Amino acid sequence: FRQCYSTEDQATYLSQEIEDLFQDKKLVLATWIDLRKAFDKVWKEGLLKKLRNSRIKGRMYRWIKAYLHNRKARVHLDGLKSKKVLLRHGVPQGGVLSPTLFLIFINDLVAELPQGVKVAMYADDLVIWCTNEYATVATKLIQRAVDALTSWANRLSVSINTDKCSTKLFTLSPKQKAGTIKINGELLKDKQPTYLGVTFDDRLTWKQHINKAAAKARRKLAILRKLSGTT
Repeated sequence: FRQCYSTEDQATYLSQEIEDLFQDKKLVLATWIDLRKAFDKVWKEGLLKKLRNSRIKGRMYRWIKAYLHNRKARVHLDGLKSKKVLLRHGVPQGGVLSPTLFLIFINDLVAELPQGVKVAMYADDLVIWCTNEYATVATKLIQRAVDALTSWANRLSVSINTDKCSTKLFTLSPKQKAGTIKINGELLKDKQPTYLGVTFDDRLTWKQHINKAAAKARRKLAILRKLSGTT
């Protein structure tokens, strides 16, 4: 959301964190959390309460309240129009203020996490991680963080899509094995995560990411060759 900060910056930040900890002979346990339709599901009354707590009041507060409330939408298709539907949740998609309002809505998330857990977020792409010499200790800490995050989400009517959540242990030691991480009793998948378009493997070799990029390039090249009539 911030000027001059791109998805590449965020992915580089996370990868550099892991690389630095590898140098210290430590492991990193990371968990990716998917907030379901985060922009569309913002709890408006909860957002307004946070604005008041941030001492935003008077004309500015009333203007933002009017901006959020009584918004309606309809579908236009082939010259036909649907009935207008009241949008009870969310901040306006494409609105200039929407990114700032969304950040205000989620700005207390970090304070909910236990000490030793870091967080990175780009729009609604959220990842938390911690480091330790032992995977068992890291697993317990991340589980505590996930439980705290789940409680935060429940209070603010934020829905977590557990099917799209995953966890990954980054380590140079084959002896280290992560335990299980659960959200609301559901076991998270242990898989190679793709974060902001970058595939992270457990040793940061980037082999899978390079293979995916090369395969995609070959498919595009094949299409161009067909269009140009060459082989």
